[in-house]
Amino acid sequence: MAPMESSRGSALVMAIFVLALVAGIGIALLFLTHNEMKMSRASVDIKQAFYIAEAGIEDGRRTLFDNNGSGGFADDLLAAAGPDGRIDLDAGALRPQYDGAGRLTGFTGAGDDVPLRGITAVGEGFYAAFLSNDPLELAGRSDLVDTNDRVMVTAVGVIPGGAMEIAEAILEPQPILPVLPPAALTLWGEAPHFESGTSSTSEMVGNDCVGGGNVPIVGAMSDAAEAAVELGYYKEDKKDGNDNGPELHSGGFALDDQENTFANLTDDTEPTLAGNGPIDPAWLDCPNVKALAEKFRSRADYFCDNPDGCAPPPAGFVYEPDSVVFIDGDVSISATDSGTGVLVVTGHLDFHGGASWNGLILVVGEGSMLRSGGGSGLIAGAVYVADVAGPDGSYGNDDDCTGTPDGFGESSYVVNGGGNANIAYCSSLTDLANAPETYDVAEFLQH
Repeated sequence: MAPMESSRGSALVMAIFVLALVAGIGIALLFLTHNEMKMSRASVDIKQAFYIAEAGIEDGRRTLFDNNGSGGFADDLLAAAGPDGRIDLDAGALRPQYDGAGRLTGFTGAGDDVPLRGITAVGEGFYAAFLSNDPLELAGRSDLVDTNDRVMVTAVGVIPGGAMEIAEAILEPQPILPVLPPAALTLWGEAPHFESGTSSTSEMVGNDCVGGGNVPIVGAMSDAAEAAVELGYYKEDKKDGNDNGPELHSGGFALDDQENTFANLTDDTEPTLAGNGPIDPAWLDCPNVKALAEKFRSRADYFCDNPDGCAPPPAGFVYEPDSVVFIDGDVSISATDSGTGVLVVTGHLDFHGGASWNGLILVVGEGSMLRSGGGSGLIAGAVYVADVAGPDGSYGNDDDCTGTPDGFGESSYVVNGGGNANIAYCSSLTDLANAPETYDVAEFLQH
Protein backbone atom coordinates (compact mmCIF):
# COMPACT_ATOMS: atom_id res chain seq x y z
CA MET A 1 0.00 0.00 0.00
CA ALA A 2 1.25 3.44 -0.86
CA PRO A 3 2.24 5.66 2.08
CA MET A 4 -0.36 8.28 1.15
CA GLU A 5 -3.22 5.75 1.29
CA SER A 6 -2.06 4.50 4.73
CA SER A 7 -2.07 8.02 6.05
CA ARG A 8 -5.61 8.60 4.80
CA GLY A 9 -6.90 5.46 6.59
CA SER A 10 -5.39 6.52 9.89
CA ALA A 11 -6.99 9.97 9.64
CA LEU A 12 -10.39 8.39 9.04
CA VAL A 13 -10.06 6.18 12.12
CA MET A 14 -9.00 9.17 14.19
CA ALA A 15 -11.96 11.23 12.94
CA ILE A 16 -14.39 8.45 13.81
CA PHE A 17 -12.85 8.20 17.28
CA VAL A 18 -13.12 11.93 17.86
CA LEU A 19 -16.73 11.95 16.68
CA ALA A 20 -17.55 9.07 19.01
CA LEU A 21 -15.85 10.87 21.91
CA VAL A 22 -17.71 14.10 21.23
CA ALA A 23 -21.01 12.20 20.93
CA GLY A 24 -20.31 10.45 24.22
CA ILE A 25 -19.53 13.72 25.94
CA GLY A 26 -22.70 15.23 24.49
CA ILE A 27 -24.81 12.32 25.68
CA ALA A 28 -23.19 12.53 29.14
CA LEU A 29 -23.89 16.26 29.28
CA LEU A 30 -27.49 15.70 28.26
CA PHE A 31 -27.81 13.04 30.95
CA LEU A 32 -26.27 15.30 33.59
CA THR A 33 -28.44 18.21 32.49
CA HIS A 34 -31.53 16.02 32.67
CA ASN A 35 -30.58 14.84 36.14
CA GLU A 36 -29.86 18.40 37.25
CA MET A 37 -33.27 19.47 35.97
CA LYS A 38 -34.91 16.57 37.78
CA MET A 39 -33.05 17.38 41.00
CA SER A 40 -33.84 21.06 40.64
CA ARG A 41 -37.50 20.26 40.01
CA ALA A 42 -37.55 17.91 42.99
CA SER A 43 -36.06 20.65 45.16
CA VAL A 44 -38.64 23.15 43.90
CA ASP A 45 -41.41 20.61 44.48
CA ILE A 46 -40.25 19.99 48.06
CA LYS A 47 -40.07 23.71 48.79
CA GLN A 48 -43.49 24.24 47.25
CA ALA A 49 -44.94 21.39 49.30
CA PHE A 50 -43.40 22.90 52.45
CA TYR A 51 -44.87 26.33 51.73
CA ILE A 52 -48.25 24.68 51.19
CA ALA A 53 -47.87 22.88 54.55
CA GLU A 54 -47.08 26.25 56.15
CA ALA A 55 -50.29 27.60 54.63
CA GLY A 56 -52.08 24.68 56.27
CA ILE A 57 -50.58 25.60 59.65
CA GLU A 58 -51.78 29.19 59.28
CA ASP A 59 -55.25 28.12 58.15
CA GLY A 60 -55.46 25.67 61.05
CA ARG A 61 -54.34 28.33 63.52
CA ARG A 62 -56.93 30.80 62.24
CA THR A 63 -59.68 28.17 62.15
CA LEU A 64 -58.93 27.06 65.71
CA PHE A 65 -59.01 30.65 66.97
CA ASP A 66 -62.25 31.42 65.11
CA ASN A 67 -63.86 28.33 66.59
CA ASN A 68 -62.46 28.65 70.07
CA GLY A 69 -61.32 32.19 70.87
CA SER A 70 -60.50 32.47 74.56
CA GLY A 71 -62.02 29.12 75.50
CA GLY A 72 -60.08 26.01 76.54
CA PHE A 73 -58.96 23.34 74.10
CA ALA A 74 -60.71 20.34 75.67
CA ASP A 75 -63.73 20.40 73.33
CA ASP A 76 -61.48 20.90 70.28
CA LEU A 77 -59.33 17.91 71.20
CA LEU A 78 -62.40 15.75 71.77
CA ALA A 79 -63.81 16.76 68.37
CA ALA A 80 -60.47 16.00 66.71
CA ALA A 81 -60.38 12.50 68.25
CA GLY A 82 -63.21 11.29 66.01
CA PRO A 83 -65.67 8.47 66.67
CA ASP A 84 -63.24 6.28 68.64
CA GLY A 85 -62.59 9.10 71.14
CA ARG A 86 -58.82 8.78 70.72
CA ILE A 87 -56.32 10.94 68.85
CA ASP A 88 -54.60 8.56 66.43
CA LEU A 89 -52.45 11.04 64.54
CA ASP A 90 -48.90 9.86 63.80
CA ALA A 91 -47.13 12.65 61.90
CA GLY A 92 -44.38 10.30 60.77
CA ALA A 93 -46.92 7.96 59.15
CA LEU A 94 -48.88 10.58 57.19
CA ARG A 95 -49.04 9.62 53.52
CA PRO A 96 -51.33 10.83 50.72
CA GLN A 97 -53.97 8.52 49.27
CA TYR A 98 -55.19 8.77 45.67
CA ASP A 99 -58.06 7.29 43.72
CA GLY A 100 -57.76 5.54 40.36
CA ALA A 101 -57.84 8.86 38.52
CA GLY A 102 -54.94 10.21 40.58
CA ARG A 103 -57.08 12.52 42.70
CA LEU A 104 -56.07 13.09 46.34
CA THR A 105 -58.69 11.49 48.61
CA GLY A 106 -57.15 11.56 52.07
CA PHE A 107 -54.17 10.62 54.23
CA THR A 108 -53.08 7.55 56.11
CA GLY A 109 -51.55 7.94 59.56
CA ALA A 110 -54.47 9.80 61.17
CA GLY A 111 -56.90 6.96 61.88
CA ASP A 112 -60.43 8.28 62.26
CA ASP A 113 -59.29 11.69 63.52
CA VAL A 114 -61.39 14.58 62.24
CA PRO A 115 -59.14 17.10 60.42
CA LEU A 116 -59.06 20.64 61.74
CA ARG A 117 -58.98 21.61 58.06
CA GLY A 118 -59.90 18.99 55.45
CA ILE A 119 -58.23 18.68 52.06
CA THR A 120 -57.91 22.24 50.77
CA ALA A 121 -56.60 23.29 47.35
CA VAL A 122 -53.99 26.03 47.13
CA GLY A 123 -52.24 26.79 43.85
CA GLU A 124 -51.17 23.51 42.27
CA GLY A 125 -51.24 21.61 45.55
CA PHE A 126 -53.31 20.66 48.57
CA TYR A 127 -53.04 20.69 52.35
CA ALA A 128 -54.86 19.30 55.35
CA ALA A 129 -54.39 20.18 59.04
CA PHE A 130 -54.87 17.99 62.11
CA LEU A 131 -55.08 18.82 65.83
CA SER A 132 -53.39 17.00 68.69
CA ASN A 133 -52.21 17.92 72.16
CA ASP A 134 -48.93 19.43 73.26
CA PRO A 135 -46.25 16.66 73.44
CA LEU A 136 -45.38 17.82 76.98
CA GLU A 137 -48.75 16.69 78.36
CA LEU A 138 -48.73 13.64 80.63
CA ALA A 139 -50.03 11.29 77.92
CA GLY A 140 -48.35 13.21 75.12
CA ARG A 141 -50.04 14.27 71.92
CA SER A 142 -52.93 11.83 72.33
CA ASP A 143 -53.93 13.28 75.71
CA LEU A 144 -57.44 14.74 75.61
CA VAL A 145 -56.80 16.69 78.84
CA ASP A 146 -55.16 20.08 78.25
CA THR A 147 -53.34 21.37 81.33
CA ASN A 148 -51.06 24.06 79.85
CA ASP A 149 -53.14 25.89 77.21
CA ARG A 150 -50.96 24.52 74.40
CA VAL A 151 -51.90 22.30 71.46
CA MET A 152 -50.22 21.04 68.29
CA VAL A 153 -51.35 21.65 64.71
CA THR A 154 -49.90 19.29 62.10
CA ALA A 155 -50.25 20.24 58.43
CA VAL A 156 -49.29 18.15 55.39
CA GLY A 157 -48.73 19.72 51.98
CA VAL A 158 -48.65 17.78 48.70
CA ILE A 159 -48.32 18.74 45.04
CA PRO A 160 -48.89 16.77 41.79
CA GLY A 161 -46.04 14.35 41.25
CA GLY A 162 -46.03 13.14 44.85
CA ALA A 163 -43.84 15.69 46.69
CA MET A 164 -44.98 15.95 50.31
CA GLU A 165 -43.87 17.96 53.34
CA ILE A 166 -45.12 18.02 56.93
CA ALA A 167 -44.95 21.02 59.26
CA GLU A 168 -46.03 21.23 62.90
CA ALA A 169 -46.58 24.12 65.26
CA ILE A 170 -47.31 24.27 68.99
CA LEU A 171 -49.88 26.98 69.58
CA GLU A 172 -50.68 28.90 72.74
CA PRO A 173 -53.09 31.79 73.36
CA GLN A 174 -51.57 35.22 72.89
CA PRO A 175 -53.54 37.65 75.08
CA ILE A 176 -53.98 41.29 74.19
CA LEU A 177 -51.76 42.38 77.10
CA PRO A 178 -48.51 40.73 78.23
CA VAL A 179 -48.30 39.12 81.67
CA LEU A 180 -50.17 41.52 83.94
CA PRO A 181 -48.45 43.29 86.84
CA PRO A 182 -48.80 41.05 89.93
CA ALA A 183 -50.85 43.31 92.21
CA ALA A 184 -54.46 44.13 92.97
CA LEU A 185 -53.71 47.83 92.37
CA THR A 186 -50.67 49.04 90.42
CA LEU A 187 -49.51 52.67 90.46
CA TRP A 188 -46.84 54.04 88.14
CA GLY A 189 -44.45 56.93 88.72
CA GLU A 190 -41.81 57.80 91.30
CA ALA A 191 -44.25 59.56 93.66
CA PRO A 192 -47.73 58.04 93.30
CA HIS A 193 -50.52 59.72 95.24
CA PHE A 194 -52.28 57.03 97.28
CA GLU A 195 -55.00 57.55 99.88
CA SER A 196 -56.69 54.36 101.05
CA GLY A 197 -59.52 55.97 103.02
CA THR A 198 -60.37 55.55 106.69
CA SER A 199 -63.22 53.05 106.57
CA SER A 200 -62.36 50.02 108.67
CA THR A 201 -65.21 48.06 107.04
CA SER A 202 -63.56 48.13 103.62
CA GLU A 203 -60.87 45.71 102.48
CA MET A 204 -58.00 45.61 100.02
CA VAL A 205 -57.29 42.00 99.17
CA GLY A 206 -54.36 40.37 97.36
CA ASN A 207 -55.54 36.80 97.98
CA ASP A 208 -56.37 35.36 94.56
CA CYS A 209 -60.07 34.59 94.29
CA VAL A 210 -59.28 31.22 92.69
CA GLY A 211 -56.99 30.20 95.54
CA GLY A 212 -53.96 30.09 93.30
CA GLY A 213 -51.70 32.31 95.37
CA ASN A 214 -51.30 35.88 96.55
CA VAL A 215 -50.05 39.15 95.14
CA PRO A 216 -49.25 42.53 96.71
CA ILE A 217 -52.25 44.72 97.41
CA VAL A 218 -50.58 47.79 95.94
CA GLY A 219 -47.63 47.55 93.55
CA ALA A 220 -45.27 50.42 92.77
CA MET A 221 -42.24 50.75 90.47
CA SER A 222 -39.42 51.65 92.87
CA ASP A 223 -38.54 51.67 96.53
CA ALA A 224 -39.32 55.40 96.70
CA ALA A 225 -42.71 54.85 95.07
CA GLU A 226 -43.47 52.01 97.47
CA ALA A 227 -42.58 54.27 100.39
CA ALA A 228 -44.97 56.93 99.05
CA VAL A 229 -47.77 54.36 98.92
CA GLU A 230 -47.05 53.18 102.45
CA LEU A 231 -47.03 56.77 103.66
CA GLY A 232 -50.43 57.33 102.06
CA TYR A 233 -51.85 54.35 103.90
CA TYR A 234 -50.30 55.29 107.25
CA LYS A 235 -51.57 58.86 106.87
CA GLU A 236 -55.14 57.67 106.45
CA ASP A 237 -54.90 54.90 109.01
CA LYS A 238 -53.48 57.13 111.74
CA LYS A 239 -55.56 60.21 110.95
CA ASP A 240 -57.46 60.17 114.24
CA GLY A 241 -54.96 58.12 116.25
CA ASN A 242 -56.80 54.84 115.70
CA ASP A 243 -56.07 51.86 113.48
CA ASN A 244 -59.24 52.26 111.47
CA GLY A 245 -58.01 52.16 107.86
CA PRO A 246 -59.15 49.46 105.45
CA GLU A 247 -58.09 45.93 106.24
CA LEU A 248 -55.26 44.58 104.11
CA HIS A 249 -55.06 40.92 103.17
CA SER A 250 -52.44 39.20 101.06
CA GLY A 251 -51.81 35.62 102.06
CA GLY A 252 -50.13 35.49 105.46
CA PHE A 253 -49.49 39.22 105.35
CA ALA A 254 -52.49 41.08 106.68
CA LEU A 255 -53.82 44.08 108.55
CA ASP A 256 -50.96 46.40 109.57
CA ASP A 257 -48.21 44.50 107.74
CA GLN A 258 -47.78 47.27 105.19
CA GLU A 259 -44.17 46.40 104.45
CA ASN A 260 -45.35 43.20 102.79
CA THR A 261 -48.79 44.08 101.48
CA PHE A 262 -47.29 47.00 99.50
CA ALA A 263 -44.45 46.10 97.15
CA ASN A 264 -41.90 47.40 94.67
CA LEU A 265 -42.78 45.26 91.67
CA THR A 266 -39.27 45.58 90.24
CA ASP A 267 -37.75 43.90 93.32
CA ASP A 268 -38.16 40.11 93.27
CA THR A 269 -37.06 39.86 96.92
CA GLU A 270 -40.37 41.32 98.06
CA PRO A 271 -42.15 38.61 100.11
CA THR A 272 -45.50 38.82 98.33
CA LEU A 273 -43.81 38.58 94.91
CA ALA A 274 -42.63 35.01 95.51
CA GLY A 275 -43.77 32.96 92.53
CA ASN A 276 -45.41 35.96 90.85
CA GLY A 277 -42.83 38.43 89.79
CA PRO A 278 -41.16 40.69 89.24
CA ILE A 279 -43.09 42.75 86.72
CA ASP A 280 -42.85 42.06 82.99
CA PRO A 281 -40.41 44.64 81.51
CA ALA A 282 -43.06 45.58 78.94
CA TRP A 283 -44.84 47.50 81.71
CA LEU A 284 -41.80 49.62 82.61
CA ASP A 285 -41.61 51.52 79.31
CA CYS A 286 -43.98 54.51 79.22
CA PRO A 287 -44.69 54.61 75.44
CA ASN A 288 -45.30 50.88 75.55
CA VAL A 289 -47.75 51.16 78.46
CA LYS A 290 -49.63 53.82 76.51
CA ALA A 291 -49.63 51.60 73.41
CA LEU A 292 -50.92 48.64 75.42
CA ALA A 293 -53.89 50.63 76.68
CA GLU A 294 -54.50 51.98 73.18
CA LYS A 295 -54.79 48.44 71.82
CA PHE A 296 -58.29 48.38 73.28
CA ARG A 297 -59.45 51.48 71.38
CA SER A 298 -60.20 49.67 68.14
CA ARG A 299 -61.69 46.72 70.05
CA ALA A 300 -64.10 48.84 72.07
CA ASP A 301 -67.67 47.61 72.39
CA TYR A 302 -68.52 51.06 73.76
CA PHE A 303 -66.50 54.19 72.96
CA CYS A 304 -66.79 57.82 74.04
CA ASP A 305 -64.49 60.80 73.41
CA ASN A 306 -66.66 63.75 74.45
CA PRO A 307 -64.35 66.61 75.60
CA ASP A 308 -67.04 67.76 78.04
CA GLY A 309 -67.06 64.43 79.82
CA CYS A 310 -68.36 61.03 78.86
CA ALA A 311 -71.35 59.03 79.97
CA PRO A 312 -70.87 55.34 80.78
CA PRO A 313 -72.58 52.70 78.61
CA PRO A 314 -76.39 53.01 78.56
CA ALA A 315 -78.64 50.77 80.61
CA GLY A 316 -79.24 48.40 77.70
CA PHE A 317 -75.56 47.69 77.14
CA VAL A 318 -74.82 43.95 77.48
CA TYR A 319 -71.55 43.15 79.22
CA GLU A 320 -69.47 40.06 78.47
CA PRO A 321 -66.38 38.90 80.42
CA ASP A 322 -64.18 40.42 77.68
CA SER A 323 -66.28 43.50 76.87
CA VAL A 324 -64.26 46.66 76.28
CA VAL A 325 -65.45 50.10 77.40
CA PHE A 326 -63.06 52.81 76.19
CA ILE A 327 -63.51 56.33 77.58
CA ASP A 328 -61.23 58.88 75.95
CA GLY A 329 -61.75 61.55 78.59
CA ASP A 330 -63.37 61.83 82.03
CA VAL A 331 -66.18 59.63 83.29
CA SER A 332 -68.17 58.94 86.44
CA ILE A 333 -69.24 55.36 87.16
CA SER A 334 -72.14 54.90 89.56
CA ALA A 335 -73.69 51.78 91.08
CA THR A 336 -76.12 51.47 88.17
CA ASP A 337 -73.16 51.51 85.75
CA SER A 338 -71.38 48.49 87.24
CA GLY A 339 -69.81 46.34 84.57
CA THR A 340 -67.61 43.47 83.46
CA GLY A 341 -64.58 43.17 81.17
CA VAL A 342 -62.12 45.97 80.43
CA LEU A 343 -62.62 49.62 81.36
CA VAL A 344 -60.06 52.02 79.86
CA VAL A 345 -60.14 55.69 80.90
CA THR A 346 -57.66 58.24 79.55
CA GLY A 347 -58.92 61.10 81.73
CA HIS A 348 -60.16 61.18 85.33
CA LEU A 349 -62.20 58.23 86.61
CA ASP A 350 -64.68 58.87 89.42
CA PHE A 351 -65.70 55.39 90.56
CA HIS A 352 -68.46 55.62 93.16
CA GLY A 353 -68.34 53.44 96.24
CA GLY A 354 -71.49 51.58 95.29
CA ALA A 355 -70.18 50.64 91.82
CA SER A 356 -68.66 47.25 91.05
CA TRP A 357 -66.45 45.94 88.27
CA ASN A 358 -65.30 42.43 87.35
CA GLY A 359 -62.16 42.39 85.23
CA LEU A 360 -59.58 45.05 84.36
CA ILE A 361 -59.61 48.78 84.96
CA LEU A 362 -56.88 50.74 83.15
CA VAL A 363 -56.72 54.41 84.02
CA VAL A 364 -53.91 55.14 81.58
CA GLY A 365 -53.65 58.69 80.36
CA GLU A 366 -53.96 61.39 82.98
CA GLY A 367 -53.73 58.58 85.55
CA SER A 368 -56.28 59.78 88.10
CA MET A 369 -58.88 57.61 89.87
CA LEU A 370 -61.20 58.57 92.75
CA ARG A 371 -63.20 55.99 94.70
CA SER A 372 -65.85 58.34 96.04
CA GLY A 373 -68.85 58.07 98.34
CA GLY A 374 -70.13 55.26 100.52
CA GLY A 375 -71.43 51.93 99.31
CA SER A 376 -70.54 48.27 99.14
CA GLY A 377 -69.20 47.99 95.61
CA LEU A 378 -66.46 45.49 94.75
CA ILE A 379 -63.72 45.81 92.16
CA ALA A 380 -62.71 42.20 91.52
CA GLY A 381 -59.80 41.68 89.15
CA ALA A 382 -57.08 44.34 89.02
CA VAL A 383 -56.67 48.10 88.63
CA TYR A 384 -53.81 49.85 86.80
CA VAL A 385 -53.23 53.62 87.08
CA ALA A 386 -50.52 55.35 85.02
CA ASP A 387 -50.01 59.02 84.24
CA VAL A 388 -48.54 59.06 80.72
CA ALA A 389 -49.94 62.47 79.73
CA GLY A 390 -46.64 64.34 80.08
CA PRO A 391 -45.92 67.69 81.78
CA ASP A 392 -48.94 69.45 80.24
CA GLY A 393 -51.31 66.90 81.82
CA SER A 394 -53.22 66.51 78.56
CA TYR A 395 -53.35 63.03 77.07
CA GLY A 396 -52.87 62.39 73.37
CA ASN A 397 -50.28 64.94 72.24
CA ASP A 398 -46.55 65.07 71.56
CA ASP A 399 -45.43 65.51 75.16
CA ASP A 400 -46.95 62.21 76.34
CA CYS A 401 -44.39 60.09 78.21
CA THR A 402 -41.85 62.94 78.44
CA GLY A 403 -41.95 63.28 82.22
CA THR A 404 -38.82 62.58 84.25
CA PRO A 405 -37.13 60.35 85.13
CA ASP A 406 -38.94 57.51 83.32
CA GLY A 407 -41.70 59.19 81.31
CA PHE A 408 -44.40 58.57 83.93
CA GLY A 409 -46.05 61.31 85.94
CA GLU A 410 -47.69 61.11 89.38
CA SER A 411 -50.50 58.58 89.25
CA SER A 412 -53.31 59.03 91.77
CA TYR A 413 -55.67 56.61 93.51
CA VAL A 414 -57.79 58.16 96.23
CA VAL A 415 -60.56 56.65 98.36
CA ASN A 416 -62.86 59.33 99.76
CA GLY A 417 -65.88 58.40 101.84
CA GLY A 418 -67.14 55.70 104.16
CA GLY A 419 -68.81 52.43 103.34
CA ASN A 420 -67.31 49.01 102.76
CA ALA A 421 -66.35 49.20 99.09
CA ASN A 422 -63.58 46.70 98.44
CA ILE A 423 -60.91 45.91 95.87
CA ALA A 424 -59.77 42.30 95.43
CA TYR A 425 -57.34 40.60 93.09
CA CYS A 426 -58.93 37.90 90.92
CA SER A 427 -56.83 36.24 88.21
CA SER A 428 -59.74 34.31 86.69
CA LEU A 429 -61.52 37.60 85.91
CA THR A 430 -58.39 39.31 84.58
CA ASP A 431 -57.72 36.29 82.35
CA LEU A 432 -61.24 36.45 80.93
CA ALA A 433 -60.97 40.18 80.32
CA ASN A 434 -57.49 39.90 78.80
CA ALA A 435 -58.75 37.56 76.09
CA PRO A 436 -56.41 36.17 73.41
CA GLU A 437 -56.22 38.16 70.19
CA THR A 438 -54.59 35.27 68.37
CA TYR A 439 -52.74 32.01 68.95
CA ASP A 440 -48.98 32.42 69.02
CA VAL A 441 -46.64 29.82 67.48
CA ALA A 442 -44.53 28.77 70.47
CA GLU A 443 -42.52 26.13 68.56
CA PHE A 444 -42.25 25.11 64.91
CA LEU A 445 -41.04 21.82 63.40
CA GLN A 446 -40.50 20.69 59.81
CA HIS A 447 -40.38 16.97 59.04
